[in-house]
Amino acid sequence: MRTTYAIAGALLISSSLCLANAGQTTQSAPTTQPTVAFPQDWLGHWVGQCNIRLPNGRTSSVPMELYIKTTDDPQRYVWTLIYSPAGRLDVRGYELVIKDPDRGHYQIDEKDSIILDCYLIGDTLYSQFSIEGTLLTITYRKVGDELHFDLLSANLGAPIESGGQDDVPTVKSYTVQVAQHAALKFLPDKSKPAADRKD
Repeated sequence: MRTTYAIAGALLISSSLCLANAGQTTQSAPTTQPTVAFPQDWLGHWVGQCNIRLPNGRTSSVPMELYIKTTDDPQRYVWTLIYSPAGRLDVRGYELVIKDPDRGHYQIDEKDSIILDCYLIGDTLYSQFSIEGTLLTITYRKVGDELHFDLLSANLGAPIESGGQDDVPTVKSYTVQVAQHAALKFLPDKSKPAADRKD
């Protein structure tokens, strides 16, 4: 059996077993619990450089900030992303919405009718969505005193297909366009995000 097919089959079987056993309360396998409280332990002002890499080797970086704080609604948190390319502010005033924390289900409300589902698995918040032919996979992870942000984009428009013979399913692979990574540092003081600063 081909390696890719075997790996994919194993992943599907593993996922099916997890779902089938989700309702069992006895002799269940131990689960991995987050080592930090989410989102309480993520609150604050995070700053750093977002490093951007392309498959052709070209790189660039842009200052990045993430500001997370409480609101009057206990089910919503400020989730403001700020990029500063060439000194210009790109402020994205989103909100994190608590949906079903027992199932790790959250949402990012972009406040313009776009709502993105997110899932907390372990200490990592995952989100995946497509827009105008591009698949985006985004993760946030608390690592010590840093908050790591990763983004991977792929082109959905021209997949490469293989398989599809001898009972092997057709597999589509997509061209990766760009990868972004930021290791954001926590600011322990009460400094304001760039969007609120007067200087």
